[in-house]
Amino acid sequence: HLAHLGRRDHRATFAATMLSAAGSASVATPQVAWGALHSQTAQALSQAVVPFDNVAGWPADPAWGAASVLVPHAVWKHSPDAEAQTKEAYPMMKLYVQFLLAHLSDGLVKFGMLGDWLPLSRTAPVPMISAFYGALCLQYVAEVASAIGEVDDQKQYSSRAHQMRESFHTAFFVEGGYGAKCCQTCHVLPIVLGAVPGHYLANVTADLVGSTYCYDSKEATITSGTVGTRYLFEALVKVGREDIALQLATKTSFPSYGYMLKQGPGTIWEQWTGSSFVAAGGSSSKNHHMYTGGIGCFLFAAVAGISTQVVAFEDGWHRLVVVRPSLRIMRRVGSAAATVPSPYGQASIFWELKTQSDSSTEHTMWLVNVTAPTRRREFVSHGLPAMRLWVPLPENGSVSCFAASSSAAARVDPNVDTHLRLILKNGVVVERQAGRAQSGCSSMKVVAAAAGSVDGALLNMELQSNSPSALSFAVIERWS
Repeated sequence: HLAHLGRRDHRATFAATMLSAAGSASVATPQVAWGALHSQTAQALSQAVVPFDNVAGWPADPAWGAASVLVPHAVWKHSPDAEAQTKEAYPMMKLYVQFLLAHLSDGLVKFGMLGDWLPLSRTAPVPMISAFYGALCLQYVAEVASAIGEVDDQKQYSSRAHQMRESFHTAFFVEGGYGAKCCQTCHVLPIVLGAVPGHYLANVTADLVGSTYCYDSKEATITSGTVGTRYLFEALVKVGREDIALQLATKTSFPSYGYMLKQGPGTIWEQWTGSSFVAAGGSSSKNHHMYTGGIGCFLFAAVAGISTQVVAFEDGWHRLVVVRPSLRIMRRVGSAAATVPSPYGQASIFWELKTQSDSSTEHTMWLVNVTAPTRRREFVSHGLPAMRLWVPLPENGSVSCFAASSSAAARVDPNVDTHLRLILKNGVVVERQAGRAQSGCSSMKVVAAAAGSVDGALLNMELQSNSPSALSFAVIERWS
C-alpha cells in the first residue's frame, strides 16, 4: 500500500482507517501520512500526487487536495501524542481552505476534474463532490482550531462551513432529491455532511437504500466510486440502516469486496469491474486500498462499536471515545472485539452473544465489556469525559451495569453482582434496581427512549477521569 500513498486521494479516503488501527500517530505520520503534505506553493496549490508528476493536474481536484486537511485532522483526532504535529500542520490546513474560499462559485467549491473516481455506474457530478469536500474541510479546520486555541479561526470557519452546508442543499436538491435515484454518491454526501433538512431525511434515506438495489434488485451492491464508497457506510449508519451496510460488507458475489478476496490472493482492486483476478482487463492495480477507508471505519465504529469521535460542547469541539454497539448488527454477528487509539490512550471493547433459557422464558443476552482509555487521568480536564457509552436497551428485557477490573469484567455474573439494573417493558424503563454504589454505573441515565425501535432506548453515560477502569454490561432481550 505504501506505493500508493503519494496519491492524495488515497490519503483522503484511507487516513481515518489507518489511524484507527495504529497505536500512535508516530506509526503513520512521519514518512507516509504526513511528510509529503508540506508540498504546497505559497498560493496553496496542492499537488494531486506527491512528488509532483503532472498526474491529475495542478491544483489538485478537491477530492485529492483535501488530504491537506483530512490527514492532519485524523492524526489529531486519534492520537494522544499529536499536539506538536497538529500545531505544525495547522498553517497548511488553513492555507488550503483559504485557497478554496478564494475560488468559490455561488458560495461553493465547484472546480475539479476527477470527482467520484472509478464508480461502478452512474455517480455524482464533479461540482457536488468538490462542494462536499469544501464544506468538510472548513468544518475540520474549525475543529482543530478549537483544539489549539485559535478562537477567531474556529468561529470563522465554523460559520463558513454552516453556510456551505446550506448552499449545498440549495444547489443540489432538486425535485425532492439530490440526484438520480441510482446515483448512490448523490445520496451519501448530503447525509454525511449534515445538509439534509429533517423533513426531507426520510425521502433521502429511501433514495440511498434504493440506490443499493439498482445494480441487482435482489442484493445490495456498492456502485459508488472512491469518494462515495468512503462515506457510504457512514451514511447508512447515520440513517439507521446498519443492516444494509452489513450486507455490503459481507457480500461475496460480483461486484464486492468479498468477490475480490475470493479471486486470490486476498487483495482489493482499483476497480469494481473485472471477472477474475485480472481486474478490468489487466489495466488496473490489483492491490489498491482506495475503496477500503469507509468499510474500515465501519468495522471499528459500528460492528465492534467503538471509535474516537469529535463531539461539540458549549466551549468548542472535543475528542471522545464513543462506545455504541448496535442491536441491528449484534443480532446478526455473534461477537466482536476491537482496540482503538484515542487522545487519552488505548480503549477496547469485546462483546458476545449468548442464548439462554430457563423454565419460563428464553432470552438472548449480549455481554459487553469495555476498557476505558489508559491515560485519561493525564489528559482529561475541565470536567469533560474521556468516554461516552451508548448501550442499546431492548424493548423488553433488561440491562445491567458492573464496575470491575478488566480481568474480572468477563466473569461478572449479571444475576449476582449487579451495581445497576434497568428493567424495560414495551420500550419503557419500568424498574431501576441499584446495588453497590459505583462512580461509573451510578451516573447512567436513559436518553432517546423510542419504544418499538430496533435499538430500543439507549443508555447514556460518560466516564470521567476517576471512573472505573473497566465496565461490563449484560443486555438481555427476553422472548417466549
